[in-house]
Order: sequence, then C-alpha cells, then structure tokens
Amino acid sequence: MVMIFRIGEIEQLDMDAVGGKAYNLNRLSREGLPVPEGIIIDNHYFEEGCPLDLLPYLDAKKQYAVRSSAIDEDGTRFSFAGLQDTFLNVVYQDIEERVKECYQSQFSARATEYRRMLNIGSSKGMAVIVQEMVDADYAGVVFTQNPLNNRIDQFVVEVVEGLGEKLVSGQHTPTTYIMSRCDFSISEIKDYGAMLETQTLRLLLDHVIHIEQIYQSPQDIEFAIKDGLVYILQARPITTTSKVPERKKDGLRFYISFGHIQNMTYPMTPVGAEMIQVLFSYRDHEPLRDSVLYNGEFVFVDISGVLLTPSFIFKRICSGLLNINFDLPELATEYRRLNTNRVRVPFSLGITGVRFLRRIIKIARDPHPSARPMKEWLEAHYQKYANYSEKELIENRSNVLFPMFAECGPYLAVGMLSFMRIEKLFEKWHLDMSDFQKLLAGVTGNITTEMGLHYDDLLLHYGSEEGERLLTEYIDLYGMRVDGEIDLGRIRPYENIEGFRARLVEMKKEHNGESLRERHRMHRRESDAIKLKLKSQLDQKRYKQLNRWITLMESYMVLREYPKHTIMRIFKEYRTLVDNPFMTLNEKYNGGCDPQILAIRERNYAEAQGKTPPFAMLSNGLILKPQHTNDNNSIKGFGVSGGIIRGKVRVISNIDDDILQAGEILVTRFTDPGWTPMFARAGGIVTEVGGMMTHGAIVSREYGIPAVVGVAEAVKRFKTGDEITIDGNSGEITTHPKSEK
Repeated sequence: MVMIFRIGEIEQLDMDAVGGKAYNLNRLSREGLPVPEGIIIDNHYFEEGCPLDLLPYLDAKKQYAVRSSAIDEDGTRFSFAGLQDTFLNVVYQDIEERVKECYQSQFSARATEYRRMLNIGSSKGMAVIVQEMVDADYAGVVFTQNPLNNRIDQFVVEVVEGLGEKLVSGQHTPTTYIMSRCDFSISEIKDYGAMLETQTLRLLLDHVIHIEQIYQSPQDIEFAIKDGLVYILQARPITTTSKVPERKKDGLRFYISFGHIQNMTYPMTPVGAEMIQVLFSYRDHEPLRDSVLYNGEFVFVDISGVLLTPSFIFKRICSGLLNINFDLPELATEYRRLNTNRVRVPFSLGITGVRFLRRIIKIARDPHPSARPMKEWLEAHYQKYANYSEKELIENRSNVLFPMFAECGPYLAVGMLSFMRIEKLFEKWHLDMSDFQKLLAGVTGNITTEMGLHYDDLLLHYGSEEGERLLTEYIDLYGMRVDGEIDLGRIRPYENIEGFRARLVEMKKEHNGESLRERHRMHRRESDAIKLKLKSQLDQKRYKQLNRWITLMESYMVLREYPKHTIMRIFKEYRTLVDNPFMTLNEKYNGGCDPQILAIRERNYAEAQGKTPPFAMLSNGLILKPQHTNDNNSIKGFGVSGGIIRGKVRVISNIDDDILQAGEILVTRFTDPGWTPMFARAGGIVTEVGGMMTHGAIVSREYGIPAVVGVAEAVKRFKTGDEITIDGNSGEITTHPKSEK
C-alpha cells in the first residue's frame, strides 16, 4: 500500500486517507495552480507505525513546512482552522520528528475542545503535508465571498509582510482590500503596511477565480508571494457564509426565506425544493416564473416585484407583510432604499385584484356566513389528485396551488380582515384587550387545532381499545402531517407507524392527565361570556357592528389551515412517486441521476442540519437584518398570543430531540403543524420565526398559551432549565438569575 505521495502525482487521492487539505492541494496542483512541491503522508502511514523512510522524498538542501490535514477538516461545516500544529522552516534532519508531532496535535487540548463544542466526536485520523518552504515577501488569505456581509460580488484580500503565520496567529493586523468581482476595482483599503502591486494583486485574483471555478463554491484561499510570484498554500470552502441562490432575473433582487414564511427552517431535500418550485410555476402566472430559488440547502422566494411597486401601493402592502413576519416591512423598506427602480403593476394583475376584492366583499356581506363551499371545493380538488394516474400526477403538479389560491384566498382574506377589524374596534372603543384575547382563544374549527386535540385524546386513551380506535382515526385524518411537512422528501407518520407508536409511549409517560379538549371547551365558554359582556357594555349599534365582525372571524379565520391540510393530503399521493429524496421527480422520469451527485446532495443536506437560513437576502448576498435593541436581561420579540407566564425553559431544536414537560416554556426555532401535539403541555411558546397569522400564533391563541415569536437565535440564547417570564401581549421576555426566587 502506497502511503506517501508527491503532491500532484496521482490523479485521484482517497480523501478518507489524506483529508481535505491534502486532497485539495493535490487537485489544485494537477489543475495547474502554483502549489509548492512536496509530499503527502496519508493516515495509514501512522496507523501502521510509520514504516517508511520519508527523507528520500525530500531535498537535504531545502527547508520545509510541515502541516496537518485532518480527515474531517476543511469540510463545508467545520474548518478546524489553526487547531493542529504547523511547523515552518523545518530543516531536513528534523523532518521526521516534526511530522510525528504534527500528527499528534490532533489530540491536543484545543482540538479536543473544538470537537466537543461542535459535537463532532473524536478525530477520524490525520495525514501530514510536507512542502517546500516559501520564504514569502507577503502572505495572506483571499475570501471569494465577503465573510462579514455575505456579499458574493466582493473579494476580500488580507495580506501581511513575511510569512502567513503572522496573520493566522494574530501577531499583525493585515492590510485589507475589499474588491469588486465585476472589474477588480478596490472599494475599500485598510492599510497596515503590506501593500501589493496592482499586477501582483491581479495575478492573485486570476488564480483565485480559477480555484473557485474548480470547486463551484466560495473559497477561503491562503497564499504566499515571493519575488512577484504567487503560491497557493491552501483552499477550502468558506464555512461561515450563507449560500446565495443563482439569480434568474436582472438587477438587485430581494429574496425571502420560504422556510420562514412557512414556519419551517429545516434544510430542504432536492425533491422537496423541486416540488415547491413547480407549485409556483403555474402556467397562467408568468410573473412568478423563476421566483422560487434553491441554493442546495434552502428555498427562497424572489419578491422584488412586490416590494418595488409605487409608494402608495407599497404602504398598503406593508400591512400585509406584518402578518407574514414583523420584521419584513423594515427589511423591505431598506431594500427599496438600496434599489430605487420602481415597477408598474401589470394591468392583468390589477384586473385580478379587482375580481379578488369583489369576491371578498361578496363573502363579507353574505348574511349567512358559511365555510361549507370552500371545504367542498377543497375536497373535490383533493379527490382529483387521489384518482390521477402516475403520469397525470407528474403533469398536474403546477395545478395544485394556484387554483386553490383563487378559490380559497377571498375566504381567508375575510377571516384576516375580521381579525384586524375587531382588534382596531377594541382599541378605538377602549375595550379590555384581554377580552379580545379570550375571544380569539374561543374560536373553534381550525383543522390544525383539531389535530392537536385529537392527539391529546389519543395520549389520554393510548393502550386501550378506545386508544386504538383514536390512533386509526388520527392516522387516517392527519397521518400525512409532520414537522417540516412542506418538504416532500420528509417521511410521514403513516409511513412509520412503529416510530409513531414509540413516540406516543414516551409522550404518554409525561402527560399530566388533563384534557386539552376540555380546556379548549372552557375557552369557548369564556368567549361566549365575553360576547354577553360586550353586549351589555356597548350600545346596540356598536355591538351589532362588532358582533358581525366576530361572526365573520369565527366563520372564516379558522379556515386558514385547510388549504395547507389539503396540500399535504395531495403530497401523500406524490410521496408514492419518491424513490430517493435527493433525486428530483424530473430526474427520475428523465433517465435518473448520477449516484455520486446523489451522494454529494445527501452529504450537503446532512451538513446543513442545524443551520438556519437568513430570513432576507439580496441577490448580491447581502443579508438584511432588523435593528433590535435589548437591555441586559430583557429580550424583545413579538407577542402573538396574550398572557404572561413565568416558567422553566425547555429548548427543543428538533421535534424528536426531547419531550416537553407539562407547564414548561417551549423554546424552538419554529413550529409548523407537525409540532401541534407538543402544544398540549406547553405553558408558553418562544420561537425564532413567525408572525401574527402563522401556525404557532394561531394555535397558541386557540389553546390560550402565551406566545412570543421573532426572537433571533432563541435556541442559543436560552438553555433548558432557565427561568424566564414571557409576555404574549408586549412580546417582552425577561430572564431571571438562578438565585432569584
């Protein structure tokens, strides 16, 4: 077995034996990049007791750099930058000793702590690189995507005089260039003495662009310069930036995370991303084509056209944006400041809007509000797909969503308008806002809320004959619902009954025996009492006006979750077509996909677990963030379900990670319908994403649970066992020191 290789000698090295750094240097050398000559000593050499003599491969007259190449280093998630030992200016007779010391550094205290902090596990082994020493005049690093602001149209070059060790160790502050990718112009220089000639800088960037083209991803590239010649010392993926989806339309575009809109910030499988893109490619809606983008991990929606409308329209749009996410109007306004191009509203869209408005008015004025027509239409829509052949399913993917928008949108709009109108009347007439919250909690008929009630009934009776009946019924009605359900690639409960049963057993152990359904009925009784109270408080004219809006809210706001429930039922039909979640359906029906590509996608998906996509990003990569300020022990979010509760936190990033104890405050990244069963025991809810009309807000209100959303990095801010107070009215969260009673 060959265990020592000259850099660039072999076409394809085994990355599991030589690690990412050595693998990349070998590849770059073969691609014609100026990599210093040297050898790679693979992991097997050390496992077998260093059986070969290294010195014949080297020149006794030269000095060398001895560097590590850990097997799990330089991936897309973890860089291990600077954690293993590097030895410079090593003379010939000291090479073997330094190679052994370099190998042993994988077990150092700092490397071990890094692994512990990132939950990586023990080292998988390490190769060692020995390269001819470049006695550099200058050295540094180039980032092909700006790591500070995520921009992909900027290079960042950091350079110091002498060896790059001065930069890595922090001994010297580098001169920093911010440069345009378009024309290499310099937009900013922070001069700390190491200035490169224009010709040398251009040569460096030529190599950098070549390297990025090889790997097709943003790179962190170490270099050295001697006598005007550039040497490439290392190239690895940038691990701290967010991938920017490929732009499909000209100009500076505004991308919003589809996962945030849907309250699901898990990464998306390729088959799931493809399904979302096809759903939004309805043939009669040309402006939406190429508006749903996939960066290989997450899905984004280009909403630039909506945000660049004339000011008088944009102001009205902002009120709707608030219902998606409280920060969105602020970010949209910032985007308009950066992009002053305004777009006209297409005439056809204006006609569609008028028709839509007419239907809203007609439904709102109906003296006998009824959800029945919409429910019957949704059932017929589902039955169509349930009876389709495999070929018809593929051909009709783009017809799932938009007919549903056209039919159901006016009903949902009336529900939202009634909600907002009632809130305004309460404020205008100085009514008790806690009564408004009780009215919301008493609303019944939301299908996602019913799913949670059914699940709680199941927990109460599981293990009995009644429990088996409820289980069969639950799987039939809700077996397609799962956390992250908008991803067609995710397994559903009906496909894993044994796993679902095992989860039931664990959750039943922690159930406090109280009936969530009975609590919900109590909220309904309180709501009825509030209506009687309002009748006595208000004159006949005001009460009639308010009661009309309450009736509309109770009739139509509960319908919000029905279209998505129908989509999930339709997804159940499409699940039968999915052989591999990393192969799109288009690929399946057009000759398949290279197994190596599937393996890369699967690895990328695994590495994306735990990441959260930026909520808003521009097409140049710039991530837009809201300006929030908090004091030392108070954190501000957005209250979406009234009430104040003090309790202990349980942080649950993924639904199967832990079980919420009764009365605890659930802190998580998001809650979509798959999380609903957990609400039965929650004393309160805190999420990183969400809006007034998102799933978690609606279900929290109907269960009477205080909830705060929009708390950035909540799963990092809090730890299980922390004691906090959340105010679902103001959105304020107060932390309490452990010593405080």
